[in-house]
Amino acid sequence: MKCRVCGADNENGSKFCWNCGNKLTEQSETGSSSVNQPGIQQNSGDVQHDQAGTQPKQVRMPQRQVPPGGFDWENGKKVAEERLQKGKNIADGCVGQLKKVAENQTITEKLKKISKKTWGIIGACAVLIVILLVLIALHKPTVNLNDYLKVTYDGYDGGGTAYTEIDWDSMINDYGKKISYKKGMSQNGSLTPIDTIMHYTEVNVKGNDEKLSNGDKVSYTWKVDKDEIEKLIKCKIKYSNGSEKVSGLKKMELFDPFENLKVSFSGVEPNGEADIEYNGDLLSDYDFTCDKVYGLKNGDKIKISLTEDAEYYVDQYNKAPSILEKEYKVKNLGKYLSKIKEVDTDAMNSARAKAQKSISNMTDYWSDDIILDKVSYVGDYLQVAKDSDDYTKNYYGVIYQINAHIQPDGGQRKDVVAYYSMKFGNVIVDGDGKCKIDLDEYNVPYDEFSVEVTSGDSYSDKYWFEGYQTLEELKKNCVDEAADEFDCEWDVSGELETVDLGVSSDYLCSYSSDRLLTERDVDGYLGANYSQYNFPEGINIIQMLINEIYAKHGYEFTDSKLSAYFSAKTWYANNKNKVNDMDTVSASLSETEKKNVDFLNNYR
Repeated sequence: MKCRVCGADNENGSKFCWNCGNKLTEQSETGSSSVNQPGIQQNSGDVQHDQAGTQPKQVRMPQRQVPPGGFDWENGKKVAEERLQKGKNIADGCVGQLKKVAENQTITEKLKKISKKTWGIIGACAVLIVILLVLIALHKPTVNLNDYLKVTYDGYDGGGTAYTEIDWDSMINDYGKKISYKKGMSQNGSLTPIDTIMHYTEVNVKGNDEKLSNGDKVSYTWKVDKDEIEKLIKCKIKYSNGSEKVSGLKKMELFDPFENLKVSFSGVEPNGEADIEYNGDLLSDYDFTCDKVYGLKNGDKIKISLTEDAEYYVDQYNKAPSILEKEYKVKNLGKYLSKIKEVDTDAMNSARAKAQKSISNMTDYWSDDIILDKVSYVGDYLQVAKDSDDYTKNYYGVIYQINAHIQPDGGQRKDVVAYYSMKFGNVIVDGDGKCKIDLDEYNVPYDEFSVEVTSGDSYSDKYWFEGYQTLEELKKNCVDEAADEFDCEWDVSGELETVDLGVSSDYLCSYSSDRLLTERDVDGYLGANYSQYNFPEGINIIQMLINEIYAKHGYEFTDSKLSAYFSAKTWYANNKNKVNDMDTVSASLSETEKKNVDFLNNYR
């Protein structure tokens, strides 16, 4: 077989030319060609016929030039050896391919021998593998939040504090590349899926997280918006509430920081104040702070705390406070009087004494023709402001009835009754139930009325009195006119209590020692009503006037009722030199008094 490239002869069946190494092409034996000889030019082409006897196709063979001086056999041999080696390499490659084909044929033959049952098992396994691969592809990672929870403790045994935290860094390392946002749910900015979990997750200690001791049980609870997280991210969230025991807190000597702290309250509710005073040696007032100092009322609760945390005191004193804060209930604040029954006896007596002193001062300015007969306590009343913001919160008032008579020289006696009131503003009831009345802040009636009396020469005079002629008038002017601003409690029973002013006007007849009595005087006394004077039974006003003259000189009455009556008078009770000898007392009377006794005996 000739190579159609170089023209070299090759053995039949060869695939490659031994001379040039090109792939050989089978040619029919019918064609002819001439062998290239050195110095001879190859024919322009050979004619080749196909088996069907068709018109032969001329094949043009490449021409080879013989170099001048003849062919270089040594070089040709070298080239031939190189090409032979190349051919061997190609042959070895073909042999390798043939071996693989043979092996494949062997495998195919083995596969043909596998039974249908075995093929069924193999198919089922393949299906399971495919399903498993699908499940793996669809599987969402599950993040168990409890795996990243840390509960830590700070402080000391008996004063420990529990804290919760989530190890987000470890979660990022474990799931940072495994979870992603769902399609269409990607977030703007640099937020990662772990950031989103962080945003919707919170865990806290349940209940008491302070004042802990080793061995105490601490519970924690999760607050997680699981639905929102799983809506945005390709993952599942798992968590559960739990608890654990406290451990690792160091032992420390304890002290009670509030042991020497004095907490008191002052002022009037609802504007009371808290006062803090530390009397110990370890701390000072500056170590305490109060959450509410002003605007307090009884029953409120305030919280006093240490200004520093427990660690500060441990570092400073090598001791730990047993408690960091303490609650105090507001008490003993004063309040504004709101009911008459809250007025204690001492407060009532002080108010009455002030009013009686005012009445006494008032009578000192009366005309000499006006004689004070009696002063009686009528009752009291309380006015409470309807608006709590009013400056005046209340008024507490006492009421008196003043009995007097007008006796001008030579004129007709005229009995007068006046009602007088004194009221005190902003009365306070202390925490101990005692009332505080500012006796320098009071109101008295500014209204007056006049009484006209005819003297002996038929000349009439007007006498003016402070107050009101009737109790109804007093109530109208002092109480009813302020009903829009104050609610009133009126405590007037109608019973009168005679009071002793401790002045000369407390006599039935203050001038019986100064001048001679007249028939007009006697007519005035006999015409007056003394039913409220509580004279001893069976004794009239004339006899009482005689008894009063003797009482002025210290006569000690043997009649118990007379003794009780005059003993209620300050001027009589203060006389420490009383005598029970009538002759001795009679000898001490002045001539005017003796004549008045004789004159009055004519009207007994």
